[in-house]
Amino acid sequence: MRKNIVAAVAGILTAGVTYLNAQTNTNTTGGPFWVQNVSFTLQAQTTSGKRVISTKDIIADLSGITVTNTGGATNGTTITNSVTVTNAPIFALASGDYTNATTLSNQVTISFTNTTSTNVSVVSTRTSTNPPTFTFQNTAVTSTSNETVNVFTNGGLPLGTLTAVLVTTNGPGTVFTVSGTTTSGGGGGSNVIITLPTFAKNAKLIVKRPSPSGPASATNSTAPGRFFVRVGTAKTHTDTELSGLFEQTDTSSLSTTKGQTTSVFNDFNFAYKGKSAFDARGVGKNDFGTVKGADQRKSALSTIVGSGLDTADSPFTISGKYNISGGAVEQ
Repeated sequence: MRKNIVAAVAGILTAGVTYLNAQTNTNTTGGPFWVQNVSFTLQAQTTSGKRVISTKDIIADLSGITVTNTGGATNGTTITNSVTVTNAPIFALASGDYTNATTLSNQVTISFTNTTSTNVSVVSTRTSTNPPTFTFQNTAVTSTSNETVNVFTNGGLPLGTLTAVLVTTNGPGTVFTVSGTTTSGGGGGSNVIITLPTFAKNAKLIVKRPSPSGPASATNSTAPGRFFVRVGTAKTHTDTELSGLFEQTDTSSLSTTKGQTTSVFNDFNFAYKGKSAFDARGVGKNDFGTVKGADQRKSALSTIVGSGLDTADSPFTISGKYNISGGAVEQ
């Protein structure tokens, strides 16, 4: 039985990945995007009393889990998956510095579950000096018992050409950010599976929709968009997608227009699928209007009511506010 959000507030969290091994997934094509903040103010009623659940509680609950962001959610766009590693043997430098090294040639030990191992030679070729950037081939190695392991095992990056960018040699240690691209969505696109990092305390929950996000009459205008946790500022940040952990499906809707604002009132089903989880029904009011010359969703203010089971399989109810507000266009 799945854990529920009540357990998260009680501190029963198992953040299994540190931020140095955080994998992020950022849409690199298809912009501009309309980016808005998401907030939850919920209350859970359990047999032991009431608990308040905030957006930060939900972000903490998301830390360290694995999520599949479905290919269909990105409409055939290119996804860049990245992982940050420290003192990885594949990037060891025998002498000199990374700026002057034209290639890095290292033996990497690949270990299999049957306790056997093999050494593979990996050559990384420098493609830029500022910052030092290298490319190498992530290949698959098969054991005598037909187990296949990638040469670069961190973060589940794809096979093929990967790019490594030097972050610092005083991390402590040597720190590289390694990235690879996959095409996801559209006809036959693949899913993107990522492991979420342990998010910083200043992280916030956002959604992204193609800009302009309106008008109100557009298909799926009340869909929240793709969910991300953002660490940093609007200009300098890391966005980690977790759309696979939030589901919202409209059951009915109607719209009214007053002045320059069109409001769409919707009934919907909502599911949160973190380490803790709950299912709910909701009613919302989505306001659309002109923002800096573009038709955008200004806000989506909703109330949700749901239920679930706690870690002892005891039932609980949950209710409160789920809002999307603010907004800025980003490339």
